[in-house]
Amino acid sequence: MDNRKHPRNGIKQPEVETVKISGDDAVTSDAFAKFDSVMALQVQAPPSISEGDGHFNRWAVHSPERLMIMVTGVKGGPGKSTMTMSLVDVLLSYGIRFLVCDADQKTRDVGPACKDEPNLRVIGLKLEARTGMQGLVTIMKETQISPVVVNFPAGLTSPFDEYGPPLRRALKEFGYQLVILYMLSPLHDSVNQLGVLLDQMPDATVHAVLNIKEGPTEQLSDFGYYLGHPVRKRVEAQGRTLLMPVGPRAAMNLMESQKRTYRRIANDPSTDFFDKTLLETFLDDMATQLERVFEFRRPI
Repeated sequence: MDNRKHPRNGIKQPEVETVKISGDDAVTSDAFAKFDSVMALQVQAPPSISEGDGHFNRWAVHSPERLMIMVTGVKGGPGKSTMTMSLVDVLLSYGIRFLVCDADQKTRDVGPACKDEPNLRVIGLKLEARTGMQGLVTIMKETQISPVVVNFPAGLTSPFDEYGPPLRRALKEFGYQLVILYMLSPLHDSVNQLGVLLDQMPDATVHAVLNIKEGPTEQLSDFGYYLGHPVRKRVEAQGRTLLMPVGPRAAMNLMESQKRTYRRIANDPSTDFFDKTLLETFLDDMATQLERVFEFRRPI
């Protein structure tokens, strides 16, 4: 993937420093052991205490370089699951070990698709509730897992408004850098809510992702409101505008029905040849977009 040229997307943007992502087998193995131990404690906890939102035995761990990546967007199928699973496939292709937090309790497709991957862990948290956000903060404090990939519920900015201050404090105190991938549709409300999010999480690096398939003509021109809006300038002052191309819908829907990652579906000999080719092309294009904002490195 390192030799591919970035595709032309018709958007001129300033250079932005990429975020380096690498995996340390020794550190992450220890983190996985701690996480497994913590979750064992959660299973044994009384239901009135855990309620499935995370109950952890506390210990202090500090690390100077940790990364949390949140994928969020407006309501109406903005492509969060597709972006999250594309990011998952890129991380796995580099041999990086990480944690997936599936906080979208409505779709519940990311967690089941990732659960059998040996190089990652999966947890479900209701981040719209205080107990769920407490669970996320506890994961930051009690483990050394990085990166943490969060599939955030669509259309929710109120948790950042209500729980933003403790979340910002936790990110700073426990040494996590927050990167937000915000899925945009052509709707005006989608752009306006992005502006709200920028106000709520001023220390985060926020990238806007234009989901091309959400437009009526599936063209960049469908996003004229965002392209000419002051919010775009705010985004590109600290991040980038990325493009999500239109993918093969039939093949991508297999992720939910078969509960497997896109790459496993593409590598399955039983997958239709054309679907396989189109899916691989889509994943390569998505990797190219993600490499514009992340510098992926294989564990040493």
